[in-house]
Amino acid sequence: MNTTYLPGALPPRSRPIVIYDSGVGGLTVARHLVQLRPSEDLLYVADNGWFPYGDKRDMALRSRIYGVLDAVIESADPRAIVIACNTASTALIATLSDLATDVPVFTVTPPIEQTAKAVAGGTVVLLATPSTVRRSMVRRLVNEHSAVSRFELVGAMDLVHLAERKLAGHQVTAEEVVEALDQVIPSSRRDEVDGVILGCTHFPWLLDELRTAFPRALVWSDPARETAEQVLEQIPVRVRPTREDVARVLYLTSDHNREELRPVFARQGFWAGPSLPFSANEQLLSLQTG
Repeated sequence: MNTTYLPGALPPRSRPIVIYDSGVGGLTVARHLVQLRPSEDLLYVADNGWFPYGDKRDMALRSRIYGVLDAVIESADPRAIVIACNTASTALIATLSDLATDVPVFTVTPPIEQTAKAVAGGTVVLLATPSTVRRSMVRRLVNEHSAVSRFELVGAMDLVHLAERKLAGHQVTAEEVVEALDQVIPSSRRDEVDGVILGCTHFPWLLDELRTAFPRALVWSDPARETAEQVLEQIPVRVRPTREDVARVLYLTSDHNREELRPVFARQGFWAGPSLPFSANEQLLSLQTG
């Protein structure tokens, strides 16, 4: 099926699956959705006006995300929403009922139980943003499974920026990734790691470089595909005319790095519509400066 990149907005009655993140990390979920069901219209909402989420306070983050999502729901009438960001998902998961909508909302959270069982008796590193590793939900799950495997929680904000750089077309070396990790976990401890949880959707883009940094790790847990499968299990297959094109559109919340982001998303099949293409523009603009 061919894709036509629709300028400006989604076609009428599109009802896309929304993929929401602060930056490019959610493209790991998007690529699985495309592979598993290429007939779906996708709307990627990148809150680049507040990137990165990993250093934001929970209350402000929740307010921001719910404000943007309210506008997205009003504008796009989605079939489903995927919070394709571990930081956002772990911040919102206990309060999703605050989002006044019947649209199913899916989250991406670290697969702690599955990874603990996969490396039973070994050492697992949960590699995420600092705010994700501080979440009470995350720490509770780690404590529940600490008898199965040993866990080390590592917040690595610099890796988010390296992943964004790599997807923007810049060279990122294994040495740079190792140097960033040296600031948060020494090589002596990395050499003892059996499994790594990629607790940020940005991190799969650095998988080759991360393998160098964790030479012993044989288990690499990426929840992106599992999340995509969960979404599609609950969303009926769209019946489309044979010649109808699929829409894959990008909405941004700021123009400040639009020209840098546009080719990144274009390489993944997303056409950049105008920034703030919502009916609730004033709400988003006030949130952006809040």
